[in-house]
Amino acid sequence: AATAPHPAAVSAGKQVFAHYMLCFAAFGEKGNSSNATAGYRQEMAVAQANGLDGFAIEYLGHDSYYLPSAIGMFQACEAYNAALPPGAKPFQLFVIINFCCGLNLTDAVQLYARFHGSSCAHRLDDRPVFSAWSAINSRRPFPQEAQRWEQQFFLPIRKMGLPRPFFLPFIYPANYTGDPAV
Repeated sequence: AATAPHPAAVSAGKQVFAHYMLCFAAFGEKGNSSNATAGYRQEMAVAQANGLDGFAIEYLGHDSYYLPSAIGMFQACEAYNAALPPGAKPFQLFVIINFCCGLNLTDAVQLYARFHGSSCAHRLDDRPVFSAWSAINSRRPFPQEAQRWEQQFFLPIRKMGLPRPFFLPFIYPANYTGDPAV
């Protein structure tokens, strides 16, 4: 039976995403096993029943579970959407790469390349959404940072023939003392 949309559901073309930490799993386990993907599908059903359109999944480091968990999350989303009744709104995902823990722009290129083409990839203006936490080192001149991103992220994905993402960076303020050296 269909459930009524949650009162917090937003209409008029706006969407609501929850920040999802891949290092935790509410139901089941992390990774891309059948138990993990079943748990992710359950989380998607609960999220959608409460007015969410998708998850912004945070990719935080090189720990062994991050890539399998991201793969599992996208697999679960594709299975979840395939099981929806005709006309139902599909669940969507986009990646937030967090540079706090040893990840770099090469990792960002690899993550974008892996997930941009998923049927679950959230799109804005028909471009896959990709986000980054602490993406811009605010202690460096902004033009230098923009050039670094252009050379080390946007140029490589263009050379791979991939579409330019709708990029949502988080930029620390210059006076923030925890700004990592990305």
